[in-house]
Amino acid sequence: MNRIIILISFLFWVIAQIVFYCFMLIDYLLLFNIMYIIAISILILIQIKKIYKSKNDMKMKVTTLTFCFIILIFALNFKIINRFIEKIDWIILYSSRNKIIEQIIQDKIEPQYYIYDLLYRFPVVSYGNTIQILWYNDGTVTVQFWVLYDSTDIPSFLYTNNNNLKKDIEKYIINNENKKYTNWKIKDNWYRLGGSKNTEININAY
Repeated sequence: MNRIIILISFLFWVIAQIVFYCFMLIDYLLLFNIMYIIAISILILIQIKKIYKSKNDMKMKVTTLTFCFIILIFALNFKIINRFIEKIDWIILYSSRNKIIEQIIQDKIEPQYYIYDLLYRFPVVSYGNTIQILWYNDGTVTVQFWVLYDSTDIPSFLYTNNNNLKKDIEKYIINNENKKYTNWKIKDNWYRLGGSKNTEININAY
């Protein structure tokens, strides 16, 4: 029974990560994660106390305790959480972002000082509901979607059909092995770039 409750709470936690992330409620997400970690820690202490006091059904109690420890370690590893949410974000919101790209290319969205406010558009496809749009002299375009607010970095999903920029990004990825975990090619014309601390690519220079 304990394991079922813990499993349900873990699934609830995963769903909460996605919901908070989709609405970009990062401050609330941090508070929720802290409360969840405290709750799991209390469950671990309760299980340790039960194991110490009784030897009955020891196997189930040890299994439950191990399961709690695994969830706690996973919950404490924010990098794993962020990457997990990013993957879901990419899959779920790819179609919505692609529609915005099509509208931009068809001149249905006009950039204002290169930053375009999507107002109250849902789902939220970029942190702050704003995107960066850069038109180049050759008629190509780059669109940047910020995917997660972080106190140390703001990564983004970047679309570009500018061949020179694509070559430079891919060259940068190859030549900077130490930053391959923050910068990579997702698919044709799409890249995942780290924030200013994790990439030196200047998308404005084309």
